[in-house]
Amino acid sequence: MKTFKTLLAALLFSAALFAQNVGINSDGSAPNGSAMLDVSSTTKGFLAPRMTASERGLIATPATGLLVYQTDASSGYYFNAGTPVSPAWKALAATTGTQTGQMLYWNGTAWVGISPGTNGQLLVWNNDAPAWGSLAIGATTGSGVKDADGNLYSTLLYSNGQEWMGENLKTTKFRDGSSITSLNPASSWVTGGTSSVPGYCWYNYDISNKDTYGALYNGYAVNGINNLCPIGWHVPTLDEWNSLISLQGGTVVAGGKMKEIGITHWVNPNTGADNSSSFTALPAGFVLGDGTCNNMGSVTYFWTSTVDPGNGYKCINIADTQASLYIGFVQPNVGISVRCIKD
Repeated sequence: MKTFKTLLAALLFSAALFAQNVGINSDGSAPNGSAMLDVSSTTKGFLAPRMTASERGLIATPATGLLVYQTDASSGYYFNAGTPVSPAWKALAATTGTQTGQMLYWNGTAWVGISPGTNGQLLVWNNDAPAWGSLAIGATTGSGVKDADGNLYSTLLYSNGQEWMGENLKTTKFRDGSSITSLNPASSWVTGGTSSVPGYCWYNYDISNKDTYGALYNGYAVNGINNLCPIGWHVPTLDEWNSLISLQGGTVVAGGKMKEIGITHWVNPNTGADNSSSFTALPAGFVLGDGTCNNMGSVTYFWTSTVDPGNGYKCINIADTQASLYIGFVQPNVGISVRCIKD
């Protein structure tokens, strides 16, 4: 009879457990009414089942929401975000950072750390991932500069310490006062290219394009013995261009930040143009080695002094249909624009 009473009490107790919520604690407090299981303590924690990733993968038909703690590889809490038939284990929480200021982002599969940036940098979205960049900063006005022809140019001072011409170069003389050969008409441009003659022309060989767009110089004029920039100035290297580009947020957005706003000179759609850099790039076009002028209104190219072995020189390209800026190469018999930078 005593055994029967004990068994009956155990059955009644089990039924009570299934019929109502359960509290596990050391102070006898009632469980929270919203929880089926309420575990509370001020001195101890809760341990979920602990296993390796391989062991976790052997769980048969895991319920959606099943929680385990993985002990190897990317250790941490994982839950089944899929179904029992098609499990999809996901990390419950981000991996902890290893540096002060480190941030984490979800790449679609796992949490990935981003190392701390430097003072003044901002996170920008680049190639489907966040990356550190700089706030595009408009320039302050410099003191200006004159070329060997006496043309006066506005100049732009940037927070990276650079000072750039605010307009395309249009000199017809080197800094020492010697003349740059005018390769006009197209046949002269071809001859100049085959003979490595330092030269320039105006777009479509029309001097009315001079004041707005500047001259188109071949590589022999830009990177020859004589310097066509004013004294104390030079044709920028690719590194110097990259410093300015980085200041505008990188190649993905710098084209828009360096283009003139609107369609007075650029054709529609002039994508992304806001000229927040104050650089005011204009679509000066280019002249090919065969003397044909192309794409005024649509594109602009700028010389660098950096050699691209086998391909001529590195150049900068900005187009009407892109907010991006591209770094390419150009042969010395091609004519494109020049922006000088202060030494």
